[in-house]
Amino acid sequence: MSYKLLLDTKEGPPNIAELPFLKRHPYEHEDEFRLVYESKTLPQQAVDIDLPLNTIRRVTLSPWMNKKVSEAVKEVIKAIPGCERLSVYRSTLIGNDEWMAYGDQALSNSTTTTTGAKT
Repeated sequence: MSYKLLLDTKEGPPNIAELPFLKRHPYEHEDEFRLVYESKTLPQQAVDIDLPLNTIRRVTLSPWMNKKVSEAVKEVIKAIPGCERLSVYRSTLIGNDEWMAYGDQALSNSTTTTTGAKT
């Protein structure tokens, strides 16, 4: 994880690949762990990882996830045997307009890099 102060956002936008691992500095104490699996050679939709349910304290969904989608995801997670009481919530981290604009710049830069011109 990379934790940034809002002051650090003045240095320029993040790379879009950084977004899953980027949080505001005040959340550094959470000691968060994120895993993203990516393969250019193995066309698979998911990777199974054996993880005992008692090691999961809570599930935090992306603040960029649509609210209705997040409610559906919560229902699916809680329908898993043993997860009925698991704390699942959608982060409100991007409620800060300045932080939200900083993340949006990555998308704009991705479009610029991909097409050669902003759209």
